[in-house]
Amino acid sequence: STDFHLRRLIYEAQRAGERTQASQLVNDAFALIQGNASRFTGEDFSPELLVIFAEAASDLGGHDSQAERALELYDRLGCEDDQFMVRSLLVRCLCEARLGEQHRLKGHHLLQQLQYALRQYLMKALAKANETGWAQNDSRYGFLIYNASLVFWSVARPMCRNGWQRHIINEATQILDALRAVRA
Repeated sequence: STDFHLRRLIYEAQRAGERTQASQLVNDAFALIQGNASRFTGEDFSPELLVIFAEAASDLGGHDSQAERALELYDRLGCEDDQFMVRSLLVRCLCEARLGEQHRLKGHHLLQQLQYALRQYLMKALAKANETGWAQNDSRYGFLIYNASLVFWSVARPMCRNGWQRHIINEATQILDALRAVRA
């Protein structure tokens, strides 16, 4: 089935040792997604494949536009608030933060871009994971908070220099509080 083929392409892209091979697998998976966009209703294709694809494309780097298109399709499907919604927000945060690098932003403009990524996407992901109580009440979902903390440090790293740290105090505090609340 095409669903299986797409899953296989994503899986192989995540595990490919060579970057050009992984990039080609991501491109093939994206072509399959584009060609079957109308079939992501849950019957033919599972909507979570779009998020899993976006994670793989984002992790590889250089495929943020494809990740964003897959997430736009996921949003149009009106999926429920579940772990994949949170994961999609984390990918969006990374993509949005990387726009600052792509456009070679410096100084205040870079700061604004990174703050936007943190507030618009990461804090929403953290709020969804916390409001539903998944991470606190079910140890299977603690990874959402942990992954949010990893995304936070990845995005906030440029802001950890003298004079800029004060701009991430609120977000860092929220991340630490969420990590403390997760059951071990």
